[in-house]
Amino acid sequence: MLILLASSVNFAMAQSNTADRKKTIAVVIVDNSGSLTDQIRLSAKKEVNSMLAENQKYTVINPEHINIVVTNMVGINTNLIYDQSYQIELGKILGAQYLCIIDILKPNISLYSVICSLVDATTGGTIKDNKAYLDVSSNQRYIQIMYLSIQEAASFLAANPEKFKKKITNDIERQKKEINDVAGVLGVKNPHVKNGLEISYVSRSYDIEDVASGIREKSNPWGAAQIDGVQIGLRFDRYFIPKYFGLGVSMGVFGGYYFYDGQTADASVSFKEAVLTIPVQAIYRLDFNKTIGCYARFGVSADIGLYSQLEETAGGGTVTTKNLYSDTGWDYSNRFNYSLVYGLGIQISGVLLEVSQSRGMQNLSQNNEYNILQNKNIQVGMTFMF
Repeated sequence: MLILLASSVNFAMAQSNTADRKKTIAVVIVDNSGSLTDQIRLSAKKEVNSMLAENQKYTVINPEHINIVVTNMVGINTNLIYDQSYQIELGKILGAQYLCIIDILKPNISLYSVICSLVDATTGGTIKDNKAYLDVSSNQRYIQIMYLSIQEAASFLAANPEKFKKKITNDIERQKKEINDVAGVLGVKNPHVKNGLEISYVSRSYDIEDVASGIREKSNPWGAAQIDGVQIGLRFDRYFIPKYFGLGVSMGVFGGYYFYDGQTADASVSFKEAVLTIPVQAIYRLDFNKTIGCYARFGVSADIGLYSQLEETAGGGTVTTKNLYSDTGWDYSNRFNYSLVYGLGIQISGVLLEVSQSRGMQNLSQNNEYNILQNKNIQVGMTFMF
């Protein structure tokens, strides 16, 4: 193997300045991680050579020749580079007094370890070494800044180690921020996205379908088109991978109060109802920045009737009916109802504004001649996120 090596690098030896032999240094990249591209290795070697060139202690050997040496000498068993006899032989062939060995390892799936060793190539053995780490657990694209981690490990060989290390640390933070900004274009940027207090106005009506004719109309039991209501409660939004994509689930617990006061041909009517609403929806949001974003929700909602009362006044007398859910002659309220819910919203800082609708999925009628579905024609809500 060494004979093959010598024939491959004779040109490198001829190019070496033997007068500067005691100052020469060669940078060797050893990829024990097995996951770096040639481009990353070459970029790293170029950067380290540039750093060493500024230190007047060293004369840097041309990195193009070293690529031949590493390929032929180390081969598959990269640990041979730490054998003192190999180090001495490599120093002789290159005309280098020192070797700067950059060893890149991957202890686990999310961590890279970089070890830079300054080796005396005349006697073999490490003079000094330093380590740096690159955590890629949150973003595999961090491998793009491996060359900076390599420079960090080799910073002790710079002309001004402290100043150089500080610069590299700043560069690493800046590059991470840029990677995060690119990777997180579709991610959740607003910090106020988890929990909130929601207050809504609700307009409720019924779809009444005549089974025989198929004719459908919007109405309520007294002929008016809608019943007004308010809803207040807690909202909980959770996102699966918020750093990269604004897809998640939105849930909540809300208390609703609905009321109607009106007149029929025969009597005046007063209706009240209290309802517990529990929605479970998929949510997708797109944040333009940390302050402004928009979102859409789609899912189902369960309504549980808590209290209902109807007062009918006619001829000077008032009839009050409570607990309409158990009244077999009343087709417009069921203690349990479920609906399809969908809506759009915007967020400005910690405030959400949303418009939504729901379509009833359960037939409330106890009469086979009619199908009655309860809908929310429009729901306009404001949520204060915290």
